[in-house]
Amino acid sequence: MRRAIRFLIWIFYLLAVAAGRILGQSAPAAAGSVPGTGTPQDFDFLIGAWDITYNSKAPGIPPNVRGRWTATRQADGRLIADEFRLFGADGATVALGMTYRVFDPSKKVWNVRYVDAVNSPLWHEGRAWRDGPDILLDQRTPAGAILRIRYSDITPETFRWRADRSTDGGKTWVADAIRIEARREGPPAQAAREPVAGIVARIQQADYEGDRPALRRLYEELAPYVENREIASRVLYWRGFALWRRALNGFNESAARQEQENDLGGCVRELERAAAKDPGLVDARVGKASCLVGLFLLDRTDARRRQAYLDEFEQLQADAKTAAAENPRVLWFVGGGTWYVPAEKGGGQARAMEIYRKGLEAARRKRGAASDPLDPSWGEPELLMNLAWANLNRATPDLDAAEANARAALALVPNWHYVRDMLLPQILEARAKGTASPGSR
Repeated sequence: MRRAIRFLIWIFYLLAVAAGRILGQSAPAAAGSVPGTGTPQDFDFLIGAWDITYNSKAPGIPPNVRGRWTATRQADGRLIADEFRLFGADGATVALGMTYRVFDPSKKVWNVRYVDAVNSPLWHEGRAWRDGPDILLDQRTPAGAILRIRYSDITPETFRWRADRSTDGGKTWVADAIRIEARREGPPAQAAREPVAGIVARIQQADYEGDRPALRRLYEELAPYVENREIASRVLYWRGFALWRRALNGFNESAARQEQENDLGGCVRELERAAAKDPGLVDARVGKASCLVGLFLLDRTDARRRQAYLDEFEQLQADAKTAAAENPRVLWFVGGGTWYVPAEKGGGQARAMEIYRKGLEAARRKRGAASDPLDPSWGEPELLMNLAWANLNRATPDLDAAEANARAALALVPNWHYVRDMLLPQILEARAKGTASPGSR
């Protein structure tokens, strides 16, 4: 019995020391040796809980030690804190520590600190950065060993962690001295929600800023999450949204026709897939219908195809109005179509503006309500923008209302490129001339 206790204590000690090497995650590399290639999103993949299998070449540590690694955002999202825990054969904790990660935007590296919660109060300092698809970490232990660590094969559900170790100042190395295989714990959708929500927020920001390259990049960043069955419909929606808004911004910039057609066609395909995953996602129909209008406008030669676009657009619009008549985004879209319908057929400028105002009221009623960050919730700024454009371009312009609407939209989204740099100057120019001027969106 005493021998067994001594063995467990020795295992506990070795596992704790090894965990310190893992969770320290990097001590400062030699001056000038760390490239400034880190990004604030490098550790997004780590958020959540992971089942891990730990192996070490250190003597006395059994193979395939089980453990758990959990990471959360703290300090208003500016810091990532993660707990690393290894279990003995009886399920008891044999190693435990905490890591804190903060990104330094000026140097483009992560500053990382680890503390062993069991054996040592000493902090392990470190830095981490990106190397292509991998993340590298450089660590020197208090005992003088050097670990060169690599995160690789990163997917939404798995990653690998490898550390080479040197005990002679880097002259010789033990390859794969420590290895970790990690698999995400629990329902995949829950673990993926936070990184996906972060990408969604950046897509909306890029749309407002008119950053078309970023919209393409963020569209691609969502690709690993498309197979996440529980959130696939929302991932597909936001992929379609990114291409949709890339095309809308492209119309303002006179982007190449082929590029526009590619974006609009991609938008239609993504939103069709989103609607197939969740037939109740009315917003997917709104986005698809808008993209069909864009394709209709670009195609000046094929009358049959243009009619097909128009027929499908009308059906999607009717379906959206029936399914969600109070949805602010549906009203935003329907109002735009109504503007060009003759008054004797139920459309016209006055009717369109009435629909915009109804949508604005609906959006304001929903403001502040708790919602899933993956669900579409945009609308209020867009309806204000449409009202500004409509008041500028109506038969009898109301420039006071147009300016008020534009400034109200900017109060919500100060960095909105189209409203700030295009629409508002048009309104002010019209005011100076005493006439309306045509809008561009």
